[in-house]
Amino acid sequence: MPCPDDDACNTGVRDKKDAQDNGKQATFSIRPNKGKPTLDDLFQRLGVWHIPIFLFGFLRGIPVTMLMMYVVFSAPTRQHYWCTNAKDDNNTVPDRNTCNGSCTSFEFDRTVYGYTIMEQYGLVCDRIWLASLAQSLYLWGLMVGGVLHAHISDWWGRKTVMAVSLVWTTIVSAITAFAPNIYFFIVGRFISACGVVGFAEAAFTLVVETVSPQQRYMPTLTIGTGWSTGMLILPLFAWFLRDWTYLQLLTAVTVLPLCALWFLVPESPRWQLSTGRLNEAEKNLASLVRNNSDYSESDVSHLVDERRKAAVGIRNGKTSARPTLFAVAKREYRTTTFVFTFCMAVSNLLWYYLTVSTTTVAESNPYLGYSLAALSEYPTKLINSALIKWAPRKRTLFVSFGCSCVVLVAVIFLPKECSWTKLGLLIMGKVCTSVNMSVSRVAISEAYPTVIRALAISLAATAGRIGSCIAPFFEELERASSWKFLPMGVIAGLCLFASILTRLLNETFEQPLPDNVKKDEGNVTNHQNAKNESENNRANDNNNNNNGALRKEA
Repeated sequence: MPCPDDDACNTGVRDKKDAQDNGKQATFSIRPNKGKPTLDDLFQRLGVWHIPIFLFGFLRGIPVTMLMMYVVFSAPTRQHYWCTNAKDDNNTVPDRNTCNGSCTSFEFDRTVYGYTIMEQYGLVCDRIWLASLAQSLYLWGLMVGGVLHAHISDWWGRKTVMAVSLVWTTIVSAITAFAPNIYFFIVGRFISACGVVGFAEAAFTLVVETVSPQQRYMPTLTIGTGWSTGMLILPLFAWFLRDWTYLQLLTAVTVLPLCALWFLVPESPRWQLSTGRLNEAEKNLASLVRNNSDYSESDVSHLVDERRKAAVGIRNGKTSARPTLFAVAKREYRTTTFVFTFCMAVSNLLWYYLTVSTTTVAESNPYLGYSLAALSEYPTKLINSALIKWAPRKRTLFVSFGCSCVVLVAVIFLPKECSWTKLGLLIMGKVCTSVNMSVSRVAISEAYPTVIRALAISLAATAGRIGSCIAPFFEELERASSWKFLPMGVIAGLCLFASILTRLLNETFEQPLPDNVKKDEGNVTNHQNAKNESENNRANDNNNNNNGALRKEA
């Protein structure tokens, strides 16, 4: 009987002699890697164990997106206002968005945005900048919280940081809705940002660490799709509620399902093994293989025993030294860290700038412009998943940044009257940006070992948020400069430089995730050693099976 899969037949269990003696056809018990299962082998088949992880990753995108972007509708700097006593005898409004020292009371146009933060706290004239400050400090809060929670995640686990940040975000977000003044609101936004980033980044890390190299598109299908869903439903809620207080309270409510789901989410077995929590890891992996016909609990015990024998410097579930953010700046990771942080900063800068630009194109109906931009995210996620599954990382990043540069240059030379064509190009730019952001996050998780992976992801995310913080200033530059193409030109140049920098990265496509930092070895060496070891083990198994078959035939 011809074998449908050479690898499976080479690693399967044969009993050719018995089949010949009994005059029956030989049978095969197929499994990916006989005798020496790796952690990636156990994660190869997705099952019931993965459902809470993927569901958490999807649902987490809704509160994360709404908390970050709802100020587009709750604190719009373009909302029209006028002095309360400025109406003439015909009840007409003479001048909008104008200020003079004699006016102390203002009315706001609610036809588009409803009751906003601008109206409640009187953010007019020389106080408008406080709305931008609130959003800027929220992004800075994401950076501060990212560094804090990354250390908690790598020291005490992914689930621990999830629990802390979920409770933190729910309480602070609800309190912020009742802020008595704009300064209380700004502080509340900053503190809530410090909390939300904890479960946001931990969810991504957990998804990456619980799938095999062939399934690293799952973060895009789960977390990325959840983000897009949050983008899409935000304008719907904003249009329906039309009151910033209710919208703020809604963001706190969207965190509650995650709090309930937390009890079903397992800890990362990869993190447990890397930090010496071997007993907990064994129980966790036993639950994973319970519904997996390819492996059994004895395979899990064998894997854990091998880790226990090879463990160095691990005693009673504690490592000899806890990693810090400086670990990703060591010589073997220095170039990789610089390239990824720069690329993430450029990607986030471009994404935020293009998102705001799509709303200004449809200024008369910002809900429509925002919704169209959000809808474009869904097919993009399918493109991202396909690229992550089948395309090398370096080539994808090089091309996507290059395409972003081309799109921006095209927008510069497009006439102002072609608004819908411009909107189409901006959406194409968002597609390119989404590709390099998704692929970069996966490549970052592949380039660093488990013990510092959350720190590396957090550092890259922090760099990305710096780019987001800078983006509003590019919008101001466009208003102030006589060269309207200057912001687009600068960002296009940054994209071109990022495209060139990606050639310095090490290729990590379909290579095993490294678990521990190896001294005096770069990322390529770590990945190549792991890959060579896996190939050698498989080759030895093949030789043993072939020799055994020849002896039986003889």
